[in-house]
Amino acid sequence: MTRCPECAGALAPGQRYCLVCGARAGAPLPELLGLAPGSEPVAPVGPPATRPPVGAPSARPPFAMPSPALAGAVVAVMIGAGVFAATEASPPANATPASARAPIVIDVPAPAPVPAAPVAPTADAPAVDEPAPAGDAAPVDAAPPADAGAAAPDAAVASAAPVQPPAEPAPPPAASGTGQGDDSSGSSGSGDSGDSGDDTSGETTPEAPPAATVPPIAHVWIVRLAERADQLPSLAALRTQGGWLAGYRPLGDGGLQDVAGLLSGQDACADQAQPCAFGPEVETVLGQLTDTDRTWRAYVEDHLGPAGCAALPPTPGDPFGAFASLADATDCVPLSQLAADLQSAGDAPALSLVLPGLAKIDPASADPWLAATVAELTDSAAYADGGLVVVTLADGALVLSTDVAPGTQVDAASDAFSLLRTLQDAFGLPTLGRSADAAAYDDTLWTAWSQDVHGSETSS
Repeated sequence: MTRCPECAGALAPGQRYCLVCGARAGAPLPELLGLAPGSEPVAPVGPPATRPPVGAPSARPPFAMPSPALAGAVVAVMIGAGVFAATEASPPANATPASARAPIVIDVPAPAPVPAAPVAPTADAPAVDEPAPAGDAAPVDAAPPADAGAAAPDAAVASAAPVQPPAEPAPPPAASGTGQGDDSSGSSGSGDSGDSGDDTSGETTPEAPPAATVPPIAHVWIVRLAERADQLPSLAALRTQGGWLAGYRPLGDGGLQDVAGLLSGQDACADQAQPCAFGPEVETVLGQLTDTDRTWRAYVEDHLGPAGCAALPPTPGDPFGAFASLADATDCVPLSQLAADLQSAGDAPALSLVLPGLAKIDPASADPWLAATVAELTDSAAYADGGLVVVTLADGALVLSTDVAPGTQVDAASDAFSLLRTLQDAFGLPTLGRSADAAAYDDTLWTAWSQDVHGSETSS
């Protein structure tokens, strides 16, 4: 171990500087490194280094710095190349996103598989299956053997699946007309996520059919009387069997204007002094039934014309002569035939008008006749086959049906146009005249009938 010549501190072998005082041990620094500001040059130790003579070739190739102009040109070229590369790599602001561009399909045909070199089986090794013929295509997702990939790098290219285009974005959902809505936003499935099902965004969810306001009706009997309810004692008991339209009022004075409005939706018979007359262009619900292969019949007690229904001048008991379209109708029969037609549902027409004679204007005569006629109707086979009985009076209307709960009362205002609209809705007929502006009787009357969400009718 050596010692520092200045402070006698311990120095390790080869240590140049003392860790205690910082003095250098051993030979002094060379001449250039040993110069310090204000110090004297130190004489070099050892022989001076030999330098090549002037003009002798240098062992190191000369290097000259470029001129400022050349250096600026090089920098400008490099900056321009960087800007060009960035422009090409980034799409413009108004460009179509890459996800919406048409996919680029690269169809790389798979080269014929390279047969592996045959390997001689050993006694202990299991038998190796023979390679498939060259004509058979290799499975797309089969991985090449490790030794085949090392021996023939092209085999990995042959086994790779062709590049598939990305899944195209699904179209936006079609707007719905119901707005039922429609809350189907229709999310499109992505080909990369793999967790989406079939795309049904373009389909519209079908809406449930609206509930009908009128139950299915097979036979209707309309009985017209001019009395008030308080003039018919039997009506109190009949009202407990069905419904009462407290707001029903006949058109005009309940005469010809009212029955004409019931048949055609017209209200042109306000002037009772003039005979009602409707040209052949005016349709009636009776003609609509005939055109749709349904039957109707008028049971007339008085004023039955010799040519059938057309008796002139028309009267409330025989209004058919007011319509030119009914001039040749032969579906009017005597009132006495009603009982025979009720025995069979097949013989009963779809619509029956029961028109009593002038004798029934007297309440003393009308009351017992009404009680007997209603009982005859409700006890018939035709009534059990979807029957509806309506008795119109001067201050209301009685409604009997298995779809009307006993004791039902409707206070809303209604008239012959409302009754006509109900018949048209029940039979699926277009509206006529003022019935287009009237509302059919709804579930406030049909209190024993409902319709489930599947559209099938039920009666409680």
